[in-house]
Amino acid sequence: MFGRQANYLAEYTKLKVSIIDFSDGALSNQVSEKVNSIFYENINPVELLDFDYVIFQSMTPWSIYPKINFRSNTCLIFISTLTENFYPFLPGAMRNLIGANKTFRSIIWRTFLSSEFNKSQNFIKQLLSLNSLVFLDGNIAKNTAEDFGVNVENAPIIPLFSDNCSTSPEFLFKKRTSKLPKIKILWIGRLADFKISILNRVLDDLSNIDSIKKDQLSFTIVGSGSYSKRLKIPKEFSADQIIKVKHVKPSNIESIIREHDVVFAMGTAALDAARLGVPVVRLDYSYKFVDKNYRYKFLHQVKGYSLGDKIESRFYDKGGLEIDGIFETLTNDWLKSAQRDYEYYRTNHQIDASIKKLLNTMQVSQYTWSNYKKSSYQTSILFHLKNIIVNRLKAIKC
Repeated sequence: MFGRQANYLAEYTKLKVSIIDFSDGALSNQVSEKVNSIFYENINPVELLDFDYVIFQSMTPWSIYPKINFRSNTCLIFISTLTENFYPFLPGAMRNLIGANKTFRSIIWRTFLSSEFNKSQNFIKQLLSLNSLVFLDGNIAKNTAEDFGVNVENAPIIPLFSDNCSTSPEFLFKKRTSKLPKIKILWIGRLADFKISILNRVLDDLSNIDSIKKDQLSFTIVGSGSYSKRLKIPKEFSADQIIKVKHVKPSNIESIIREHDVVFAMGTAALDAARLGVPVVRLDYSYKFVDKNYRYKFLHQVKGYSLGDKIESRFYDKGGLEIDGIFETLTNDWLKSAQRDYEYYRTNHQIDASIKKLLNTMQVSQYTWSNYKKSSYQTSILFHLKNIIVNRLKAIKC
């Protein structure tokens, strides 16, 4: 998402655009030559005094690079992609446990982590009051309001986006038929903590499907990650039906999507498929096991611009279709599903509209680097202890 934002702003506005990334990070490989790449090593101070605006993914306030420095009146804008990014705990198994259990989360935040929780809460409140926090969808905003007790009523929603539709619908669909004899299914996404459970649910449901014969489908998994070993392939599938691809170059993603009949995905992967005229089953996420009561939705059935809801959320929409219903729809009228998802994307998620909203936010944003440096929420005991442990381990290895 951030790489595409940078490319668009560099190409179509008069703004000078740079990205900040670690030298081995993925972001620098996603931007065009018009975008300047600044590499950060967390060792030596980095002075970036030429920038008027800096756009961050949402995070705890103490997670901002400690060795970086901006001009005092540089405006900071945070885009919230997940409520959990504000959770006052280090990423990993414990934060996943906190994210999955509201009661446990509330107890921890009001006892052992009360200081850290208050810092995150005050950070969010200040961002909102100074028009510097935006959300990708309505449910992320609602979950943030519920978890942190903040008012998000006036916070802008900037829907996640993909590139503009460059191909006419007539060309996209002219060679497609309504009915499919066989179905090639594609998953695109990291095998990460909050995604692996829903991917396993999809595979399990497919192994029990009645609407088509299992030998009439194939399932390609594009993605890798720290949770790869938790991927569970049902024994009902033959070895050649499940295809695993660890990495695909960004330039080859479109051709892979076009080779498949339906994409199961969340986030930008869902939008990429819809833009190319391929039906999308938009998935939700969870840090817990997802049981057989999970129901599926096509992209055009989603409300509030959501590209993946937290299943345990109080605001989660439980409605949808069983897996058999999805494939009955696809086998009987693939073309209508593809057209509906394409039109939904074109209406709600083209990059032009999202960038316009982002530029409007930049004009009214008032949270500056000076606000951040004067705040009391820059440091965290947990983060400090983590750095001590990491540095000690490095010293031992040396």
